[in-house]
Amino acid sequence: MRLGLFAATLLLFGRVRIYFTVEREARWMPLVLAAFLTSIFLWIAENIGTATGIWLYPGQTEWHMVSLQKLGSWYLLLYVSFVLVTIVCKPQPPAKMIGRTAWPPHDA
Repeated sequence: MRLGLFAATLLLFGRVRIYFTVEREARWMPLVLAAFLTSIFLWIAENIGTATGIWLYPGQTEWHMVSLQKLGSWYLLLYVSFVLVTIVCKPQPPAKMIGRTAWPPHDA
């Protein structure tokens, strides 16, 4: 089931871009890449939290690395969040980014 969900995210959101700004410069990134990188950082933070004892799972007495399956859970949860937010607030790309195809964009 999970592999089907991962494949569905690639098929449905493979061409979707996330727009953001860095020091007033508009940039974009593919949603699939953004979700994957974010899920990695969340998984790392979860491991740090459990290693330092800030967050412990029920029945956990000693530290062990959080399962890689949680990485996939974070990835899929980000898509649920993305869809819910776009239902409430329709995203608009920055005007100066429309028509650009290169990533990261560069001004000539």
